[in-house]
Amino acid sequence: ADSENAFVKKLGSLSQNMSVIIKTDEMGAFKEVKNWKELKAEMDRCLGLVKKELKDLPNIDELVRQVSNVYTSKEAIESVAIKDIQQFYTYHGGKYTLGEEVKGQIKLPNLYGGEPFDAEVTLQMDEINFEDENAIIRMWQTADSKQLTAATYEYLSKMAKASGVKSPSQEEIPPLQNQTMVASRLHGPSGWVIYSLETKEVSAENVTNVEERIIEIK
Repeated sequence: ADSENAFVKKLGSLSQNMSVIIKTDEMGAFKEVKNWKELKAEMDRCLGLVKKELKDLPNIDELVRQVSNVYTSKEAIESVAIKDIQQFYTYHGGKYTLGEEVKGQIKLPNLYGGEPFDAEVTLQMDEINFEDENAIIRMWQTADSKQLTAATYEYLSKMAKASGVKSPSQEEIPPLQNQTMVASRLHGPSGWVIYSLETKEVSAENVTNVEERIIEIK
């Protein structure tokens, strides 16, 4: 929508110089964002300016709320606000064997404000190219559909109540799927990411929204 584009453009112009300071462990795996309080304070300031300048946008309050939710806590910032950093460090600190799947469970932040979602994660090294000294590793992450659908229903019900309209029934909310896939080519001797493609798919019935993020070192 034009209003959302105007909001994103204005917020981007105000927040483009924000610096993120992170810490890794001795193996190079991402550990934490050190300056998360400063990031939260700066984003609050930027959102206040945007809300003031774009006060006539019909959905400005909701747009501000959605972005503000991403900066509510250290955990939320580390999981959502620094997607580029998380994508780059997806495989750092791990040990992988060609063709062997590594599976586990993690918690994903709930931007609706409720409990985190459970998610299944699978990682696998698909290919080693000895001549070019690189390897390809992939990651698949799937959020719990029932938890995601229930949280979406609760959010829509709250929004409907706040707007004074009829709340949707649970039967009207189709099962939601949220999958993230990351495929990266890593430099063998250093383990550094050369190229990485993240694809996030959110789908319900016959509707699918796809978001792609590419990192490439030249």
